[in-house]
Amino acid sequence: MFGACYTHDANDLDLPAKNLRWRWGIADGWKVVLPNHTNERNSTGQLFHLAEDPCEQNDLAPSEPERVATLQAVIDGWWTGR
Repeated sequence: MFGACYTHDANDLDLPAKNLRWRWGIADGWKVVLPNHTNERNSTGQLFHLAEDPCEQNDLAPSEPERVATLQAVIDGWWTGR
């Protein structure tokens, strides 16, 4: 499952990607949230194990960088249609 979150006030209606704040994906019980650094300059990626942390309180991204990278590659493929 994949999704994207955009700014409330669009910067550019002709290019929706310019309004992107975060992309997210869920796979195998893991959820990753990836910021668009153009609009979220101070944000970092987040990772949650939903079965153990359904309220997304414990960000595991710092201790699971390889899992974040793997999920990011899947999201990037969805985002670009490849």
